[in-house]
Amino acid sequence: MSVYYSGTVGAARESFFTGISSMAVSLCDHEATDFSFAADVAVEVFESFLLKSKEPLLLNVNIPQVPPKKHKGIICVKQAASVFVEEYAEPKKGFFSLSGFMKTKDVDLNDESAIQKGFTAVTPLSIDETDYAMMERMKETLL
Repeated sequence: MSVYYSGTVGAARESFFTGISSMAVSLCDHEATDFSFAADVAVEVFESFLLKSKEPLLLNVNIPQVPPKKHKGIICVKQAASVFVEEYAEPKKGFFSLSGFMKTKDVDLNDESAIQKGFTAVTPLSIDETDYAMMERMKETLL
């Protein structure tokens, strides 16, 4: 899931800025009403990674909405290369609503494909988004 659009990841990132291990946890279902299994999975991730780490971690955790017996486990994967395709709904009572969907460019195993396969996806994140390869190419041009 694109961490650039996620308010959940944004909140966890703010905590991480202060040196506190943090995780953003999302149940991948907009209509879910029972969060008990997702809560159990979140605790398992917390105990497996955050409690055992000697350095602060920032994790993005996406849990599929599947029955517990169909949950395939927890895997560590990269973030998908995806974009959010925006769609505006017809106005209701004078208000437009924004909706849309994620369009993935990746073919490798990533957070979005893992969720679709029934896995909980754990993606470790970092703050530094510098493109170091591009920076080196730019330095060569500037010199």
